[in-house]
Amino acid sequence: MDKLFQFQLITPDKIVVDQPASFVKLPGESGELGIMPKHISIMVALKAGTIKLVNESITQFYDISSGFASVYAEKVVVLVHKAEKQSS
Repeated sequence: MDKLFQFQLITPDKIVVDQPASFVKLPGESGELGIMPKHISIMVALKAGTIKLVNESITQFYDISSGFASVYAEKVVVLVHKAEKQSS
């Protein structure tokens, strides 16, 4: 499990994503932020944009509104008003 962390993408209506990830790229207010397992704990404001979510060999993209992300060594929680998975 050292190569993965738990990723959650949550809106007021539902949990959009709750799955392990090996990498996530977030659209931070001050620039893009790449998160890998064992990242230092931070809280960051997010701007509207796209989240890139990687789980080993599978990559998914989600369009989000602005919000916040709480990053911990083994978990990332993203709270936004709207989130939608991009079609393949």
